Amino acid sequence: MWHEDLLLKLRKYNIPIKLTRWISSFLSHCSTSFKIGSSFSSPLQINTGTPQGSTISPVLYILYVGDIRQPDNDYTKISQYADDITIWTSHIHPYRAEDYLQHYFNRIHWCKDWRIELNPKKSQILYIAKRNRIRTRQPYLTLNNTIIPVTNQVRFLGIHIDNRLKLGYQHRLNHRKVKQRVRLLFRIAGTEEHPLASPSTTMKIYKMMIRPLFEYAAPALAHIPPTTQNNLQPHNAEHAESPTNCHRI
Repeated sequence: MWHEDLLLKLRKYNIPIKLTRWISSFLSHCSTSFKIGSSFSSPLQINTGTPQGSTISPVLYILYVGDIRQPDNDYTKISQYADDITIWTSHIHPYRAEDYLQHYFNRIHWCKDWRIELNPKKSQILYIAKRNRIRTRQPYLTLNNTIIPVTNQVRFLGIHIDNRLKLGYQHRLNHRKVKQRVRLLFRIAGTEEHPLASPSTTMKIYKMMIRPLFEYAAPALAHIPPTTQNNLQPHNAEHAESPTNCHRI
């Protein structure tokens, strides 16, 4: 994220001039140096990025990528959360869906215009379909002239989704994490005869470490069929086949 381009977009969004100047001052005069042994390099001026850990940094990034090019057909959609982007398309014919995605990849000049580089090695293709829809070949999609790997399971915003749109593996993963943390909580709390932590402290630890595992994506996980919870396992990427393509950048 280049500072000059960000300030240009802030003016484009009609951000108040005083706030724009404050952000410009916040990003200016940033420098870094490298340490090798006991020696330091000369300070290097930084014209990109925002300070890590700053509360305003995520907001600035959202403003920077908020005008990313949208797909030009009704079949393809894009979903974005900070630097995680998912592009998906749906069609009864798998190769037509593949063409829609490749067409979008070829036309996404927005990234080059604003000096953002998409990394194909961190991208994945997930094909979703019923079992009776068999592809005659492996899907082939490229980003920046690099083939995007195909997988049978992706992780997006902390949720594992497989090529049958099942969340069984996510349920099993959460179940394992909860068991581990409950055991740890028992050790911290102690027993009735030999308590180690007060009830209020135990409750605070529960709310911080265990309850978030139940609450995160709870509406989706609550509808997992019982057979799915027991049978689904992590998949490899050798048998992906579907007319619905989901690309994660």
